[in-house]
Amino acid sequence: MRRRVLGLVLVAAALLPLGGCIPGGLLEAIEIAVYGYIRTSEGFYAKGTPMEESITADVTADFGGLDGTYDITLDDPDGGTFGSFSGTGTVKRGRFVTLKDNESEELFSTVAAMLSKALGGESVNLTKAKAKVTAYQTPGGVEKHFKLTISFAGTITSGPSAGNTVKGKMSSEGQF
Repeated sequence: MRRRVLGLVLVAAALLPLGGCIPGGLLEAIEIAVYGYIRTSEGFYAKGTPMEESITADVTADFGGLDGTYDITLDDPDGGTFGSFSGTGTVKRGRFVTLKDNESEELFSTVAAMLSKALGGESVNLTKAKAKVTAYQTPGGVEKHFKLTISFAGTITSGPSAGNTVKGKMSSEGQF
């Protein structure tokens, strides 16, 4: 009986890396592309000024196993933290994770800080911010991939573009 229990424990320990969720920890510094436009208040169909910037962020992601809880922190490599957001995601087949955040207060402040840096220090009052992170690992956890997409909309409140609306998305993808 003791031999059978020991055998089951060893088999379970050997299979543990194959059945888990995406592990947490520090991911590489990622380049986040910011696309969108800045539109003046001249009219609904007024053309906007295209915006194409990129910022770098250090990402720390902690996933709470198969229950799908997560914490994502985006740090500014130049010092400080853009912010963090957390919630519960969907885990499929033990290795695919989809995380969604629809307009949480933490996401608003994180995106506002990132957008302020992309716009050269101008402050933004956001009216919309939605994030979706998809991540998966190959069998055995050899490779781990992610894709981050954040859509946003708001009004610029300071600087030379004050009073104009801004709308667009931030995206990044890669391996960790």
